[in-house]
Amino acid sequence: MSSKHVKFFPVPGFKKAPTVKKTPSFNKSDIRSELSRRLERCKEGQLTGLDLSNLVLRELPSATLHFKNITEMFVYKNKLSTFPAEIYRLCNLRTIGAAENNITDLPAEMAQLRKLEVLDLRHNKLTDIPAVIYRITSLRKLFLNFNKLTSIAPEIGCLSELRSLTLNDNRITSLPDTIGDLSNLDLLDCAKNHLTELPLTIVCCRSMSQLVLKYNKLTEIPLRIGDLKRLCRLNLSGNKLVSLPESITQCTLLSDLVLSENKLSSVPVHLLQKLSQITSFSISRNEFTAVPSTSPDCYKNIQVLNLQGNKIRIIPHGIFKKAPKLIKLNLSNMALQMLPFDLESWSGIVELNISNNSLTSLPDDIGHLTELETLCLSFNAIESLPVTIGGLTKVRVLDIESNSLKSIPMEIEYMSLLERLNLKDNQLAALPPEIGYLSNLWDLNLSENNLRTLPSEIGELRSLQRLNLASNTFLNMLPVEIIRCFLLNYLNLEHCPLYDIPAHVVQGGPQGVLIYLKEIGPYFNRDMMVEFEEDDELVL
Repeated sequence: MSSKHVKFFPVPGFKKAPTVKKTPSFNKSDIRSELSRRLERCKEGQLTGLDLSNLVLRELPSATLHFKNITEMFVYKNKLSTFPAEIYRLCNLRTIGAAENNITDLPAEMAQLRKLEVLDLRHNKLTDIPAVIYRITSLRKLFLNFNKLTSIAPEIGCLSELRSLTLNDNRITSLPDTIGDLSNLDLLDCAKNHLTELPLTIVCCRSMSQLVLKYNKLTEIPLRIGDLKRLCRLNLSGNKLVSLPESITQCTLLSDLVLSENKLSSVPVHLLQKLSQITSFSISRNEFTAVPSTSPDCYKNIQVLNLQGNKIRIIPHGIFKKAPKLIKLNLSNMALQMLPFDLESWSGIVELNISNNSLTSLPDDIGHLTELETLCLSFNAIESLPVTIGGLTKVRVLDIESNSLKSIPMEIEYMSLLERLNLKDNQLAALPPEIGYLSNLWDLNLSENNLRTLPSEIGELRSLQRLNLASNTFLNMLPVEIIRCFLLNYLNLEHCPLYDIPAHVVQGGPQGVLIYLKEIGPYFNRDMMVEFEEDDELVL
């Protein structure tokens, strides 16, 4: 079928997806009316919060400054460049939310807001932190992410009450030594900046439980990182680390450790044994050649393990036999040629990704993974599936794209919860009739195979919405039963010859093919035919 024929179409007689209408924007008179309404509500009622968000304000209305009792003010998504000096009159303010404006500076008078605890300036146009912020010593949460900051002044250490400091998505090249004076700091997020090193004093932030430093340019972290005894979450992904200090094993409360996308080939000996509280551990896209800490006891509390993109060739036998809590395992993009023969010990896994390896087969024990809901096997060299795959009765997503499958076992019928099945780019010449038992299947990709036809049981897939048959160059006919897939709204027949269907019908695209099948099949009922209207044309 010519590529000019569009792939998306409404099938006659089938349900048509509703269109989503855009919410109309306020015009100027509407904005004035809405502003008056919000101010009046605050004036007459006992409201302690004022929300002036989404009103295209370029300055704060003067009437706002009379509401001395308000404790919260939100002006999100406006066009403010600063606040008026008189904002100090709102002496009871505890929270100011001003994200998504054009703020470049703040008035010095804001230092008089002695009760202010939360200041949200995300997504503004700050190139420096306004000096007045360092004088608002009551601040507990400060959001400065998504600006254009390049540095942090030493005065940051004056904010002794600060609990949360988010600086991610800026251009910061360094942190001052005074960061260590923030003894109450619980969260520091400096992700996606230009940091090349950390001040040694950062280990003085003894209250810190979350430290996010992903996507910087760090080549090392302080040797005394272990002094952060309360650290529960540490994200160092996307840096240039080649090693970790031994003291990291003293952060015994760590539950989430992300080391992805560095240059690590090892971690400190007994890391996982000593960090026994870890539930999520990622070393993806590093230079490991072996699974770290091969003792099964290391993984007893791990729930999420990501080894993706390393040079690991072998998963040791018995490695996860004492990992009853493991539910997500990513072994993709490695150099695996086979899986261990004790998969029954992986029985609690819910998501398993072993795509982009060199597997040619799956062990029969795969059927013991009875809790699996997502199984990714794409981009391997698997030639056949074991019949035991029918034991995976909870699988909802099965991806076997780009393998060497010549057939699908009939036992697939037992995978009745399957919703998405990707068999693209294999060597399938036929599908088993048992595929008709997949009553929950809504997305089926069979493109780039050797299919000559489909089983009539395809019509039993009453949940099917998407069917991709593109580039099956031997596909000459479709079963008439396909018209019983009443929810089908996407059918791709590109580069399918369909020689057994009249040429003029094929030229009419997927719509014409389905109408033809409906007319020649036993299900034809002219009273049920629906004529296409102008807005039923195919849409890209």
